Amino acid sequence: MVQPTQFDATPRDDVLEAAIQDRLADLDSGKYKRNNAHVLRLFAEWLRRERGVETVEAIDSYDLRQFARALRACLDDEDSEITAGSTVTQYYDYVAAWLGWAVRDQYLDRNPARTETATEPLPDVSSEPDRQFWSERERDAICATTDQVVDEVLDSAGNRDRDRFKAYRDRALVYLLAYSGCRGAEIAAVSEDEKRNGVGWTDLDLNDGIIFVYGKSREWEEAPLFEPAIEPLRRWKQLLDPPTDDWPVLPTMHLPTLYGELPADVETSPDTVWDDLRDNGSCPPSLGTDGVRRILKRLCADSQYEFAEPLKPHGARRGLGDTLYQEQAELAQDALRHKSIETTHESYS
Repeated sequence: MVQPTQFDATPRDDVLEAAIQDRLADLDSGKYKRNNAHVLRLFAEWLRRERGVETVEAIDSYDLRQFARALRACLDDEDSEITAGSTVTQYYDYVAAWLGWAVRDQYLDRNPARTETATEPLPDVSSEPDRQFWSERERDAICATTDQVVDEVLDSAGNRDRDRFKAYRDRALVYLLAYSGCRGAEIAAVSEDEKRNGVGWTDLDLNDGIIFVYGKSREWEEAPLFEPAIEPLRRWKQLLDPPTDDWPVLPTMHLPTLYGELPADVETSPDTVWDDLRDNGSCPPSLGTDGVRRILKRLCADSQYEFAEPLKPHGARRGLGDTLYQEQAELAQDALRHKSIETTHESYS
């Protein structure tokens, strides 16, 4: 069986490509849209060559079963772009989402990708590392680590603004992840997604413990801010002193990026850049999702506590969900913004 990744993802001028184009037109996220385009065109070419399928209406569950097998076979190929079971399921989910869209657009009566026959060959990824969640011990340890970093900066003789800003921002980041149930992509900037520019101070209500985020649903959603996160965020805001609430909660500390936000005639330095940004009405960009992962990796490596592996942003959400679920399932549902309690039960029971 030929693997899908061995085919060319160049668009073809036929009805399958027309349906792909219609699907892509409904997507507004740059990176997500690009990934969909690549995978769907690989799938379409695989259908043409391996299954002799030329239209969306002709796709059936057995085609998807064979496609799942072909994706899984990629794991045995050292040169394949698919190297993990989680990537297999991600590719399959892109196709399944397209076929779900095809049902809504009346190409198909039902989604052939969501049958037991089709999904049976997919690998079990439930034990893979990307299912990491922060245990209560790990959550307490990473928060305590950021508290200690702040204390050390305040006690140091130099006490540079840049060091204080970095320590307070990193503490706010960790507590925000640990006690909100937010995804990393909901609070930090996402490359090539113009609607995900990082959460701003205007999106936080520290008095009522609420944060408004652009959710996975690509709609604005209200999420809780639990009590432990409030004071680190409030202290960070006092130090940052943003001139407007349009400033990001988690600004980048990358100096060349900050310098680039200032007018060309402004002479600045690491010690004055934040005052210069305020004085010139310039807004610093938000920290990105890659930056969030690097910060967590650094904090875990420098911590006096031992972590089996560096903590990951989404693990905070899973860990909080697990803690709340043990208290009451509805609490976890509300915090994680699951539309159905069944989704919460399936994740944590």
